[in-house]
Amino acid sequence: MLLLRTCPDCKHNLNCGCPSGTVVRKGRGSGFLRDTEAMERFFDRLYSKELPMPVSVKSRLGFADPAEWPAILAVYNKYPLTELIVHARVREDGYGGTPNMEAFAYAYENSRAPLCYNGDIRSVADVRRIEEHFPKLRAVMIGRGAVTDPGIFRELATGVRMTAKELREFHDDLYRSYVSMWGVKDTLFKMKEIWGYLGNRYPDADKAKKAIHKCRSEGEYLTAAGELLRIEI
Repeated sequence: MLLLRTCPDCKHNLNCGCPSGTVVRKGRGSGFLRDTEAMERFFDRLYSKELPMPVSVKSRLGFADPAEWPAILAVYNKYPLTELIVHARVREDGYGGTPNMEAFAYAYENSRAPLCYNGDIRSVADVRRIEEHFPKLRAVMIGRGAVTDPGIFRELATGVRMTAKELREFHDDLYRSYVSMWGVKDTLFKMKEIWGYLGNRYPDADKAKKAIHKCRSEGEYLTAAGELLRIEI
């Protein structure tokens, strides 16, 4: 069974995966991956003295091309990372396209650090597929998939799926909390963003999903969301 969290003993993670333009322009996030010599200088300084804490790295496969990945992994392999979390895309992919499993397989075979997979884990079936193909893999990281299916962690642990009633209760609690913090107008923007992921649970309900994204009032939103939340998946 794969771990459902990453590096439980490591609270210090270097994020070389963020694709945000404002982050990348500063040479941070996945922008850090453009220069492997600079990466080596950074890690040399980091490990020049005995570190008082473990360090893990979250990385993409490269900046523009997966062909960059072997050289990047060679840098990571020079240092005693506690864990290497690999988002199997390059920066230019953003969050689109299909994760590059061939490049991840290269990491699986060649990484010196314990490995964690990240990328398009949206269901228990996705986790089981990764587990089957990479049986010695240490862990998976679930990000946006937990917004698509807020019950995924319980289902992985116990096999019990989230019911429509539970999802409705989760949604209502979240909505009320957001309204109390930000008011209705800002909450509607935030909920529409959440439905960009949560709506993947309802592939045949395009009309209701469009109604959510068009709504301008609390009443319109609650009516459209309620229509979806009554559906048992």
